[in-house]
Amino acid sequence: MSMELIRRQSRDDTIVIAVLHDLNLAAKYSDRTVVLSQGTVVADGPPSEVLTSDLLTGVYRHPMTVVPHPLRPGPLVLVG
Repeated sequence: MSMELIRRQSRDDTIVIAVLHDLNLAAKYSDRTVVLSQGTVVADGPPSEVLTSDLLTGVYRHPMTVVPHPLRPGPLVLVG
């Protein structure tokens, strides 16, 4: 099932919960993003508010840069 199909189904009063490790997919397709660290919720909200460089660098313990996506609304997550 494609993310586009899942997104369309979510607009038909269907709740979709997905576990994604690809942060750019989460940023593109989710209305709400929850970030977990060692089983604890550390952030919850719209991807543009939740996916920040500082938060992701802390959670992943690796440098992460978040910038505005050049082609669509929302963030773009870059590793390194």
